[in-house]
Amino acid sequence: MNEKDRIKQLEADLAQCKNHFHLLFDAIVDSVFVFEVLPNGNRGLIRDVNKAACNRLGYTRAEFLKMTVEEFSTTDSDLAIPSVDEIFSQKKIKIFELIHTTKEGKKIPVEVSARKFNYDGTPMILSIVRDISVRKEAEKTQITYLKQLESEVAERMHDFNIVNEQLVKQVKELKHSRHIQNVLYDIISHAQSTDNLKELLQSIHKIMIKELRAENFYVALIDKNQDSLKFKYCVDKKKISCSTIENISTTSRKRLNLLPIKRNETVHMSKAEIIRLTNFGIIEQCEDIPEIWLGIPLRTRGVPIGVLVVQDYDTPNAYSKEDLHLFAACSDQISLAIERKNNHEFSKSARDIFMNIPSGLFIHQYTKPDSLKLLDANPAAEKISGIELSKWKGHEFLDFWKGTNSEEILQQFLSPFKTGQDFIADELVYNGDQFCITYRVRTFLLPSDKLGIALEDITEQKRAENFILESNEQYRAFFEDNHSVMYILDTDNAKILDTNKAAAEYYGYTREQLLNMKISDINNLSKEQISTIVKDISEHKISSIIGKHQLASGEFRNVEIFSGPFEVNGKTKLISIVHDITERLENEKALSEAKETAESANKAKDEFLANISHEVRTPLNGVMGMLQLLQVAELNDEQLFCVTTALQSSRNLLKVLNDVLDFSKIEAGKMELYNEQFKLTELIKQCLELFKIQAEEKKLLLSAKIDPGTPDFYVGDEGRIRQILFNLIGNSIKFTESGSITIRVFSRPHQQPNIQRLFFSIEDTGVGIPDDRIEHIFESFTQVDGSLSRKYQGTGLGLAIVKRLINLIGGNISIHSQIGAGTTIIVCVYLENGKPPALQQPNKAEETFINTPLHILLVEDEKVNRLLAQRFLEKIDHKVVCAENGELALDELRKHSFDAILMDIQMPVMNGLETTRIIRTSQEFRTIRSIPIIALTAHATNKDRDIAMQTGMNGYISKPFEWELLRKTLNKVTR
Repeated sequence: MNEKDRIKQLEADLAQCKNHFHLLFDAIVDSVFVFEVLPNGNRGLIRDVNKAACNRLGYTRAEFLKMTVEEFSTTDSDLAIPSVDEIFSQKKIKIFELIHTTKEGKKIPVEVSARKFNYDGTPMILSIVRDISVRKEAEKTQITYLKQLESEVAERMHDFNIVNEQLVKQVKELKHSRHIQNVLYDIISHAQSTDNLKELLQSIHKIMIKELRAENFYVALIDKNQDSLKFKYCVDKKKISCSTIENISTTSRKRLNLLPIKRNETVHMSKAEIIRLTNFGIIEQCEDIPEIWLGIPLRTRGVPIGVLVVQDYDTPNAYSKEDLHLFAACSDQISLAIERKNNHEFSKSARDIFMNIPSGLFIHQYTKPDSLKLLDANPAAEKISGIELSKWKGHEFLDFWKGTNSEEILQQFLSPFKTGQDFIADELVYNGDQFCITYRVRTFLLPSDKLGIALEDITEQKRAENFILESNEQYRAFFEDNHSVMYILDTDNAKILDTNKAAAEYYGYTREQLLNMKISDINNLSKEQISTIVKDISEHKISSIIGKHQLASGEFRNVEIFSGPFEVNGKTKLISIVHDITERLENEKALSEAKETAESANKAKDEFLANISHEVRTPLNGVMGMLQLLQVAELNDEQLFCVTTALQSSRNLLKVLNDVLDFSKIEAGKMELYNEQFKLTELIKQCLELFKIQAEEKKLLLSAKIDPGTPDFYVGDEGRIRQILFNLIGNSIKFTESGSITIRVFSRPHQQPNIQRLFFSIEDTGVGIPDDRIEHIFESFTQVDGSLSRKYQGTGLGLAIVKRLINLIGGNISIHSQIGAGTTIIVCVYLENGKPPALQQPNKAEETFINTPLHILLVEDEKVNRLLAQRFLEKIDHKVVCAENGELALDELRKHSFDAILMDIQMPVMNGLETTRIIRTSQEFRTIRSIPIIALTAHATNKDRDIAMQTGMNGYISKPFEWELLRKTLNKVTR
């Protein structure tokens, strides 16, 4: 088989492989999109799409390849789709949901499994898209239901917790308030029943012992006449008596007992604080320092008259906050009682207490058998009951307590006269003529057949309690009849405290059985893992988990559990809602397998194309090399014409191969960009020189015009821009029979600083493009004339590559054409401003070194390529030694010295990269470590070039190559 047939066979194999790949690609039932990521992070054009995507969204494949995924993708919140960097900031594989819009405008919810990968260094995205409309509808119904459920649960629990906290606080405050009132009543009672101050203080001490465990108790009063503080009562386990403190008005007196009087406030001090104040000289040294000391000034009408002290020598925390509150509340009553005793103003003091106490107090005169007339009422009683003293004083109880149960209430109030015990009711309901009120009541006997009635209005408190009871009943009905699986856990031991009917039906256990189980009985996790999860949920670190639950039948089901903590009576519990996700996980697994299949197919395609590139370039290099050798031989005109024509045909074949491989790289997202500074005028000069002969052969005028204001230096991928221009200029020459091709260049500033918009306009006077073909001109393998008898040949890839390269570098292209008049194509690219390099003097050594003979080691395994390289090098006066692999090359280096090495990359025994690595790093070859090494290889990608240069090679030439390039490269690396 000759080389031409072999190339045709390879092209057929390539087409068949691509066909097999698309058959597999199109067999996937889910939509598959492959698109590139532009250097600026934006999503580029779609590079490939399967039939399922076309059928689902209504676009043709050709339409898709001119679109980006953003044109038919939105989020369900109408926000911008997250950038590629945001999506893949942590992982290369991401699953998320979007909304796809069909060509007819229909919205389809989809689940996207996207994977970011590099193809020859270019970032690409492979997206496998599954229609989840049915699932979304089900989830939407479920989410709506769950949101309603969670909202109602949260609302009920929030209301419940607020009311419960308020009630607990209110009950606690009321209990404490009632307790204080009872203590005050006792003090008032003792103040009335004792005959002197000593008996009163002894009685008060007994009360303090009962309430505060105050075994050590002092009462000291100020004697203004003698300027002293006298202890009227002193009981202390470490003191027999307490001595009078003299000269209390002088600033030098710093006794601890004077501190509450001087500050006119409660003083609560620990042993450490007393020692600290003593050390600072604020108070005098104490004989026996207690663990806790509490002193409160005794005051009448806001003026201190003495001090009330309790202390404890054993317990540092003997007195609680409630004790301090009680002690402070009692101090005022004790002050009034003491003053009353001392000044014989008992009635006035009692009146003060009566009028200022916060509870409602009525005083009635009792007359047998059941007469109870109103004598007095304090302001609080009038406010609570609505009974005005001025209106009802002297009236019978039943005259102003009118209601359906007034007679019953009267008998209860009178019971102390019969039993001798106070009547106490924590909840007494009064059914009035126009309202119903609930009271807390205490009736007690007073001298001279008088009856005291103390009451508090607890109507609002009872209403709150009833509300809580009603909320609990509603919550129970809501919980029980819910269709979602729900249960409540004890956070201490993960025991199931409550569950609903749906849970019993799902797990297959009775409710009684579930209430005797722990969550570990149905969850496949260990008890330690469950304990950790319960703790994290209780601390709001997580709110949901995914696991497996075992049913009564023994079957394990995949579940997602949403759980949250709540408190009842200070105890934290968890309420959990369970969703069965077994089917969802199975669907996700199937999607993952489909994605892996598509990735495997894509990998096979990449490997095939890489192999095709290498296998075609190697023999093509032999063909072109031999033709170049023939060109410099002594040939007649006809022979020279044949050789030149064959060489040009080989170059055309190489261009077709490069176009196919470049297109494949772009399609796969592996085309790389290399941004370096370049000179615009030099780029345009190269374009003109390359196409000068072709234009002259067709007698076309080829010219370039650069706008005077256009900068000359830019930073960008000059190679890709050159490739774009070569394709466009080549196309113009191909389709122009007469006239001219004009290249116009101009620039415009960009809104971003240091960025220029550089425009290239290629204008020809060719055949033009019909209007109905313009939109298809950039499609792959497409020509304006696709018939068998078409005049202009080609693969139909040139403009497709141009379009994709422009998208790759972030530019845009527009086309204007008229049949018979010509075509104008305008390309815009965005480039950074460059800086003119410093001027350099010509290197004369470079000019003279070209003819210096070199001793060259040629390492090449392919016989034809080895022969032609040797022949060429010998023709330009170099001495050549050949080696067929890296191992033999090392042997030659051990025996001879060389000026340079030409190294193939892919060879048997030892490849070129490994050989270069040994030369550069081995101690054996340290004396020649810097010898110039040039790669001669059929591997033609920039990635391969980078690997070679990183290994230590000085130059890189891909096969097939021009001999002039080899000559220049040798000159460059050896000078």
